[in-house]
Parts: sequence; structure tokens; C-alpha cells
Amino acid sequence: MDAPQSKHHRLHPAWTVCFACCLMMFIAMGMNANLFSIYTAHLIQQFGFTNSQTSFITTFRCLASLAGVLTVNQVCANLGLRRTIALGLLLQAASRVVFGITATFPAYCFGELLGGLAYAWAGMVPLSILMGRWFKSRYGLAMGIGAAGSGLATILLPPVVNEIVENFGLHFAFLSEAALTLMLALIVIALIHDRPQDVGLEPYHDGPAEAAPPSRRAPPGMNRRRWLAVLFAVFLMGGPMSPGFTHISILFATAGYPTETVSFLLSILGLVMIFSKIAFGSITDRIGGWRSNFLFGLLFTA
Repeated sequence: MDAPQSKHHRLHPAWTVCFACCLMMFIAMGMNANLFSIYTAHLIQQFGFTNSQTSFITTFRCLASLAGVLTVNQVCANLGLRRTIALGLLLQAASRVVFGITATFPAYCFGELLGGLAYAWAGMVPLSILMGRWFKSRYGLAMGIGAAGSGLATILLPPVVNEIVENFGLHFAFLSEAALTLMLALIVIALIHDRPQDVGLEPYHDGPAEAAPPSRRAPPGMNRRRWLAVLFAVFLMGGPMSPGFTHISILFATAGYPTETVSFLLSILGLVMIFSKIAFGSITDRIGGWRSNFLFGLLFTA
């Protein structure tokens, strides 16, 4: 049996799961969505794609991820979290293989269909469910650390990918990314378990259990009008926060910035993402979701 959780002489295994989720987000969001923006200028230059085609490839991924988000709960219920995540990461690797062996617009749309499902099935929804099961305290901090993996990929990989593309070509870069995805996915699957009870553990809590993750049930007073308002607010946030900045690289390329500059700017973006996600989770633990969303919403608007 494990020592009582009040004794902090060793790290609770929940933090290992949190690290695995960080690595999962490194792949499913960082390598999937954020990193793809560094390829867009090369697609225009080397394959002759138009700006509209390159933007539509990203849009196609977003449509596929929407379908994935609408089905992820059912897939998790049928397969379990671990298998769902494994399937998502495998689809992510498959999408890069498609990119690595083709050079046509329809093929890239198909590859992004796979990537969009990976984005949903190994993304924020499985992350939030896992953190809700493994953490009864510091849930927001754990969510922030897990989500920060996407920013880490955005820092580390754009300069590397740009060098690989310049020296070995787009196809080699995509196949290298597929190989890296498979290697990292093995680590993720080895470290993740659906529930702490499955391995004889209890969820992490620091002293008295803090507020549990939000319930799936609607709060009192929610009606159809308020649900529509919430969905509209999420739509307004999701547009610029998810696919929006991906198109910035196309804007930079069209304006004549070299790809090295674009990769450097994306790395800065990733650096800010890491600290802001961890800070957001920690602040949410302290002041609640409404106030923290309002605070960070003001920063984003500024």
C-alpha cells in the first residue's frame, strides 16, 4: 500500500500522469496544430499551393476536430481513455505519413482530417477527464501544466523543422515528425492510466480536498438561452485562439518575412504559452474560473 498522501516524502504518481498529459499535448496540439503553421510558407513555395488552399487545409483540420470533439466522449466511453488517446496519437502519426509521401492538395486535406481527429481524441477533453480523476487538489495547476505541452512544442520545434525542411525537404521533415510522434506516444501510453484506482491509488489531494473539477451537469438556472450564449462565447474565443494564429504565418510569408523569422516568432509565442497556461491554472485554483477568464480575456483583447 502507498503511504498516506499527507506525507510528501515522494511525488504522488498523479504528477507522472500530468507529465504524460503534457507530453500528449506536446504531440496532439503542439506538433499537430501549432507546428503545422511553420510548414505553410514552405507549402506555398515548394508545392505551389495558394494562400487560400493553405488556409483551407487548416480549416479542414478544424472541421475534423469539431467532429472529433462531438464524438470524443462516446469514443472514450467505448474504448476507455488510454485507448482513445493511443488512437488519437496514432492518427497524428498517420497524418504526417500522408504529408510525407504526397504533394497534392486533396491528400493534405485528408491528412488534416486525420490530424483533426487526433487533435480531439488526444487533446483537451481526455486531458481534463484524466486530471479530474487524478487530482482532487490543484486541479487548475495540473490542467495548466498538462496544457503547457503545446507551448513547449511551439518553442522547440519550429527552428528545427525549418532547418530540416531547408536541408532535406518537406517530405523528410514530415516523416521525421511521424517517427518522433510514435516514439513519444509510446512514453505517453506507458505512463497513463484511466483511473488511480486501477493501479491501487487514490487521487492526489493536498490536505483537505479542494474544489472538485466542474460537474458535467448544468448549473442551476441554466436554460436554452444561456446555453446558446455560452456556446456563442466559446465560438468567439475558439476562432482566434485555435486556428487564428496559425494563419498568422501565412500573413508573415505573404508580407515577405523569411521563414527563419516566422519560426522565431512562433517560438516566442510558445514560450509565452507555457507560462501563461500554468499561471492561468494556478490563478483559477485561487480566484475561480469566472474571474480568471475575465482577467485573461482582457489580456487577450489588449
